[in-house]
Amino acid sequence: MRIKSGFALIVDDTGHRKSGHFTSGVGRQYLGEIGKTDNRIVAVTTHLYNGRKSAPLDVELCQHGS
Repeated sequence: MRIKSGFALIVDDTGHRKSGHFTSGVGRQYLGEIGKTDNRIVAVTTHLYNGRKSAPLDVELCQHGS
């Protein structure tokens, strides 16, 4: 997709509740969806959007602080 002007940068964080300790990146973090701290994994994605199409730029797994 060629973007000349008038685009938006979209940054989205997506979290999922997880149980167990076998998945890399799982840790105790605040989950806004349930309003409390629980085990979760978070990924952040970025996209460019021009009003018609979205072009993905990057995906990053966010590791918990511990």
